[in-house]
Amino acid sequence: MRRLKKALERRHMASNRTFEVEFRENELDIALRKGKTGKAPGFDGVRQDMLLAYFGPSAKGTLLNLPNRTWRSGELRRAWRTVVMVPILKKGKCATAAKSYRPISLTFAISMECMVNARLYYYLEQAPALTSPSQDFGDTKQRWTS
Repeated sequence: MRRLKKALERRHMASNRTFEVEFRENELDIALRKGKTGKAPGFDGVRQDMLLAYFGPSAKGTLLNLPNRTWRSGELRRAWRTVVMVPILKKGKCATAAKSYRPISLTFAISMECMVNARLYYYLEQAPALTSPSQDFGDTKQRWTS
């Protein structure tokens, strides 16, 4: 664990720019394409496929201001922490029993979490401790434990 911490500290000094720059349009495009289309909209009323189909470059630039403002300030807006939970009846189950439902979370269509995750993953993949062939990290892409 100590080796990993030291490697991350060295990597942080070398490329802390990863976390200083604002999100770019291509990162938003990747996050939007990773989202599932044809799903119910969140409480903002926007579906993922609507963003993909109808948002051009200028609209995406405006849309990108939201996650970039959050990224700069470090404060997550209250609306982005809000989730609408909708109970969905399981197939063939009794509608009067609470255990017959599964919860679905409806959130904003813009996935800042996806963009942050991509940056964090990139950063960690570049860390020497994670790229060393002697290390065993089964959850990293293109690496396995056998």
